[in-house]
Amino acid sequence: MKLIIDIPKGEYDKICKTMMHTSSGNPDFYFESKIANGTPIPDNATNGDVIKAMFPNENDFETDFDAEWWNAPYQKGGK
Repeated sequence: MKLIIDIPKGEYDKICKTMMHTSSGNPDFYFESKIANGTPIPDNATNGDVIKAMFPNENDFETDFDAEWWNAPYQKGGK
């Protein structure tokens, strides 16, 4: 299952930095590790940006999608 949540970039950066320096028994550690290992999707991303973020090692996606859809703004949750 994939879950997309909005958190401020500063908070995301802080979580990632904390995860590099700790492996404590903090009750939030499990969730922080999931957030730190998540895939950031930039504000104002296009559908193509999201596909590339989710599958960074693939290069041929642009030929599989209609250019209009690929370049359209990403709508979180299919709004």
